[in-house]
Amino acid sequence: SLVKGGDRLELIDRSPDAPLRAAAASRALEQDHTPETGQGLAHQAASHGEGGKRIAQATGPAWGEGPNAVHVIRQSDRFAALFKPAGLHSVELKNRGGDSLEELLAETWQDRFTAPPMLLNRLDLLTSGIVLAAFSQDALRQYQDWEQAQQVRKTYYALVHGAVAAALRLTRRLDMDSRIKTRVLDKEDPDSARHTTARPLIVFSGLEGAALAASLGLETAPEAMTLLEISIQRGARHQIRAHLADAGHPIVGDHLYGRHPGRVMYLHHAAISLPDFDAQCPPPWPRALLEYVK
Repeated sequence: SLVKGGDRLELIDRSPDAPLRAAAASRALEQDHTPETGQGLAHQAASHGEGGKRIAQATGPAWGEGPNAVHVIRQSDRFAALFKPAGLHSVELKNRGGDSLEELLAETWQDRFTAPPMLLNRLDLLTSGIVLAAFSQDALRQYQDWEQAQQVRKTYYALVHGAVAAALRLTRRLDMDSRIKTRVLDKEDPDSARHTTARPLIVFSGLEGAALAASLGLETAPEAMTLLEISIQRGARHQIRAHLADAGHPIVGDHLYGRHPGRVMYLHHAAISLPDFDAQCPPPWPRALLEYVK
């Protein structure tokens, strides 16, 4: 339930993700932002998660709005799967402005654990989807062991330029010496955990492609676009973005590797599977794309 007192909201909630949402609401109010629509920040949008679990999502510019707000997707005694919206940094970096999911975690659970939860994967600033956190060093080590044993599976969705007619297996080694852009080398990576596989779900071209481009607000309609389901294991910085661009199919909206930068980069981390934990999160995209996503 919500109790409004003056200009602040107090969220009274006993569910596992309550501290995360309360901190987000509090931070949004403290920053005193006002949306362009003129609506106040301090409101709650209620939805129901898996198994009927009630999730109240704090809204505001700092953490997204409605289904695009930071929230806990699923939680166990060892792990939490969190939704990171596009536009929010995963981790804090020195001399870089902007809020981060890591900072929010530290503030949210500081009174419940001896140390803040530790992020187990990172997403780029413009990538949305699942970020996994561990609640203990034992959970962190277990996750690392599963990664080494190739028992971690990550599924992404991406909308890319061009028509992809058949499945792709992208195996070239990545050079990550530059902090800005990852380079794809002209040699195979023997570590299969660094490979990217992509399966085409649907190709949009002709009138259908033009209609999709218009619905996405793209200034220039590509000749064709393909919605891909992508699988990786360990992952590396910009792995999916660099591999797809090197294959001739950059992600729509990718300002670094792509063509015609847009307001949204269509890359989303939709599912993660561990031996004893899994989580799923559909992308916050237009219905024209979601109907082809599992």
